[in-house]
Amino acid sequence: MPGASLHRELELYVASGLSPAASLHTATLGAAALLGIQDRVGTIAAGMAADFLLLDGDPLADIRNTRKIAAVVKNGVVHEGQAALRPPPHL
Repeated sequence: MPGASLHRELELYVASGLSPAASLHTATLGAAALLGIQDRVGTIAAGMAADFLLLDGDPLADIRNTRKIAAVVKNGVVHEGQAALRPPPHL
């Protein structure tokens, strides 16, 4: 399932020796650069397409904290609580 598999992917990057910061970079800006779309996605900045998570834990201290989702910002709308954890309707 999209999302859940990304958490595991990040954990595997760390288990293989990458730092949590390098793992997050690989999964965001690194992936966007590989696809040639880093001018639109991969970072949070003015003019970029940015859907992102707000976490209730520091992923740099423990990559498993990416699973502690407090809110999701999607298309500029903040979804908190259980609404943040629901999969998109198309799945």
